[in-house]
Amino acid sequence: MESMDMNWIGESHRMRIRLCLFALLSLSTLIFAEFENIRLTNTVYYNGEPSLFVLGDTVAVAYESYEFGNDEIMLLRSLNGGENFSAPIRITTTDSASWRPKVFVNDGCDIIYEDKLTGAREVFYRRYDASGLGLQIKISSGSVYSAFPALTGHGRDLYVVWEDGRNGNDEIYFRKYEGSAWSAEKRLTTNDSTSWGADIAFDESNSRLHVVFFDYRTGNDEVYYMTSSDNGENFSSALNLSNDAANSWEPRVAAAGGKVAVVWYGWRPDLTAYEVYCVRKTGGSFSVPQVVSLLGADSKCPAVSVSDSGIVVSWEDYGDGNDEIYIAFQRWAENEWKITRVTSEGHDSFGSDVMLAGSFAHVVWFDYRDGVDQIYFASGNWQTISTEKVVSLVSPLIRLFPNPIASTSQLLVGLPDGNAILEWMLCDPLGRVVNRSVELNSLNKPASHFRVDLAGCPPGCYFLKGSLRDHTRFSRPITIK
Repeated sequence: MESMDMNWIGESHRMRIRLCLFALLSLSTLIFAEFENIRLTNTVYYNGEPSLFVLGDTVAVAYESYEFGNDEIMLLRSLNGGENFSAPIRITTTDSASWRPKVFVNDGCDIIYEDKLTGAREVFYRRYDASGLGLQIKISSGSVYSAFPALTGHGRDLYVVWEDGRNGNDEIYFRKYEGSAWSAEKRLTTNDSTSWGADIAFDESNSRLHVVFFDYRTGNDEVYYMTSSDNGENFSSALNLSNDAANSWEPRVAAAGGKVAVVWYGWRPDLTAYEVYCVRKTGGSFSVPQVVSLLGADSKCPAVSVSDSGIVVSWEDYGDGNDEIYIAFQRWAENEWKITRVTSEGHDSFGSDVMLAGSFAHVVWFDYRDGVDQIYFASGNWQTISTEKVVSLVSPLIRLFPNPIASTSQLLVGLPDGNAILEWMLCDPLGRVVNRSVELNSLNKPASHFRVDLAGCPPGCYFLKGSLRDHTRFSRPITIK
């Protein structure tokens, strides 16, 4: 009888293990299905720099392609939320190079892009709708170069910004389309430093425009913000959002429901890596910059979208030994970012764009997995985005237990064989030291493990940093409950 009971217990235990494995496999299948990588282009030529916009069930992707012997602008559309896409629609048909499109969706697709049709880089506009292709219109009038345009809109009204060299240095210009006519160009920056990389967003809830760019006026590149409450007739003075000693580049802005989010990437000397930052404004002033990306992984070129639910950010990340696309989500009422890896390829993935639509986050990018750059698309419920699903290769041999952990406990840290680092520091997401390991410092030889007292650490995300001469190691994120 005793033997039978023991066999039954063993079988029950094995059954529980099988059920757990089944549950894990089911969850894994769900996770990967949520952001399944779907190839949108299928040519033997370069396709890159995608721009994404979603309105209802319409998903539009504009991109540049070398399929016709020079760079041309192409458009892909889905009318069922990204389930299926049309065949590529050629937007430009000239023998000059056309680059860097941006797309906006209303009852058609409005597209802006750079083109060398006149011999210089200029900003052009073209519309595609049920009637076909509209006229190609040059909307910049500088004679030096006009480049890197950005686009937003409201219904049929459009708002465009770009950088322009007509004044002897790069300045930011603005133009709008309202009431079936284009306004005059408006110069937004007027200093003798360079102003680059503008982006623009329109908040339908309060009819406010938001513009960001980066500028060298303080002796290093900083991210600046301007806003307009009268459809671009007047703009506020530029506000420095990054305001630090390091360089900050390529800001992007999104706004909805009276809330604003701005992202950029900047150099972190203490981590010797690029990181993605975010500030947000839900009422009075902007928050302090918060790191979004996994620390020490070289993260660049973010994109951002917002909704009433929160903020979604995508970027390219080198933490896995090559550039991969990551996506993060944060609710407005919270301070923690949930992160998911979208691509898992041995080849580089670049240039993502992202947009929230209802409960879904849509992402586009281009990558080299097919032997030539192609456009890819992924979509998933933002509620499934979780840092626990990220398999990071940043110091994978550093073992953390337990994780997540209560602030009243001690964290046990296991180190890889051959560890020569005597001092490890617990840091917050901004890289500020919270705790130094006294136990490890007291040793005159490398240790295989140590404990970190978490008393006094508020709930949040942390990481361990260890340095020895020019060598630095980072742990995976540590979640304190």
